[in-house]
Amino acid sequence: MIEIKAPDGSVVHFPDGTDGSVIEKAMQAQFPPTGADTLTDVAMGGAVGAAKGTLGLAGMIPDVAGLARVGANKLFDQFMPARPANAPKPPDLGEYLGSAGLQKGVEKLTGKFYEPKTTAGQYAKTIGEFLPGAAIMPGSIPANLAMAATSGVGAETAGQLTKGTGAEPYARLAGALVGGAAPSMLKRIATPLPIDQKRMEMIKLLEKEGIPLTAGQKTGNSAVQYGESILGTAPFSGGKAAAIQDAQAKAFTQGGLKRAGIIAEDAGPATLNKTYAEFGPRFENAAARSNFTLDKQFAKELLPTFERYVKNSIPDQRPSLPDSLARSITDISKNQGGSMTGAQFSSMRRDIQDALKTATGDYRELLVSLRSSLDNNLMRTGSPGMVNEWKTLNKDYSNFKTIEKAMGGAGSGTAFGTLSPQQLRTAVQNSYSGAYTRGTSDMADYARAGAAIMQPLPNSGTAQRNLITGIVDKTTNAAPVIGGVAAFSAGRSPEEILAAVLAAGAIPGTAGRAIMSKPVQKYLANQKFAGPDKDKIERLLMAIRPELMNVSGNRGQK
Repeated sequence: MIEIKAPDGSVVHFPDGTDGSVIEKAMQAQFPPTGADTLTDVAMGGAVGAAKGTLGLAGMIPDVAGLARVGANKLFDQFMPARPANAPKPPDLGEYLGSAGLQKGVEKLTGKFYEPKTTAGQYAKTIGEFLPGAAIMPGSIPANLAMAATSGVGAETAGQLTKGTGAEPYARLAGALVGGAAPSMLKRIATPLPIDQKRMEMIKLLEKEGIPLTAGQKTGNSAVQYGESILGTAPFSGGKAAAIQDAQAKAFTQGGLKRAGIIAEDAGPATLNKTYAEFGPRFENAAARSNFTLDKQFAKELLPTFERYVKNSIPDQRPSLPDSLARSITDISKNQGGSMTGAQFSSMRRDIQDALKTATGDYRELLVSLRSSLDNNLMRTGSPGMVNEWKTLNKDYSNFKTIEKAMGGAGSGTAFGTLSPQQLRTAVQNSYSGAYTRGTSDMADYARAGAAIMQPLPNSGTAQRNLITGIVDKTTNAAPVIGGVAAFSAGRSPEEILAAVLAAGAIPGTAGRAIMSKPVQKYLANQKFAGPDKDKIERLLMAIRPELMNVSGNRGQK
């Protein structure tokens, strides 16, 4: 007879050969654990599991070597002559240094490891076995612990369902795999379309300007974009897709104008003409207040261009302005110590601007060089406040000229004063290709973000669009017929049949309303769990290591 001591001190007898699982169930049914007993069992089970997991890490290399040895032996037995029965066996280091051997050594000092009596305690023990491995895995410790816990829960759940059968070790391994993958699966369910960091920076730049973006545009997912484009414009969809496109065009235009210092509703001719007329007074007013000192760098910048102009021009045919400006600059250097007043700077700049309207060739190159040299000198020696004012003024004018080029492109949008991301990108590239490539100006960054995120989908000719369009068309054509036939077959009244036909025909539009609704858009574009999941395979393998070793036969009994 088998004698088992009960919690109340009595002894319970079982026939010889009774399975341990049968004894365990009978004892739990006869002596159900109290709450305190369960807590104690969970604590002790978790501690024992953590100890076994630690020993598993310590013996991991011999365990793996043992697994390789078992595989090699099976391979040799398959293709090589059988070894003599009395042939000496090679030493098995795993017997002493593997996890099972280490556990036996520890148990000689502590006694046999505690075996949990409750289901909760068994879960705690299995989870505990997975935790030490989580401590040495790469990546976030909380994420690793979560993977270890879910792996343990998956393994123990599968083990409970297959307890006592030959499939239990394999079920536990499968459960650990499923449980370990659960956090990543849940992350993808919660955040189905993660966005990379570079794209997110562009999105934030556009949203800062109040540009409404769809989930498809934010994530860059073409399937979502096609769904928004086709379903969002289907009959009965409410026209939300068109409304967002109009709002985007307006906000993008206003954001571009703002970078040129313009506050306006559109970039039409009236706005551009008004702004252009205002730049002249802005430059003159700034120049009139700009006092600075001519430096050596000024002459160094200007001299090569001036010498080339003198060499290539005929003295009698030269305009008088270069000589006049040269005399003025010489006079300022000698009689004013190089200190140029705002009035003098303003007068020179105005003369240069007037002459540039008709200048050509080397003469034009000289005037542009002179203006640039004066401006550069101001930026080097002017007061900080004045330097910042000129930086803003030059940036505004440069961006204005870029917008002016963009609005000269073809398209119905430009005719209505709408600034297109693609046309703005082209204008920036043509004007400042280096700045666009390096992303060194606010307009270049804005154009790049708009062209990348607000890229329009092709209207036809793609497999994805044709597929979705075909589904929508077939649904639109077939759904009313099916709805009407179903209502007629059910013996409904003519009014009810008509209602069924109309309702079925509105299915694509209803789907369009759904995909463009705020909850769906928010869900598709959310990034709450979009963090990188690095070393996922390695971490998962480490997480399921206890059950993997158990299946290989290189671990002690569960």
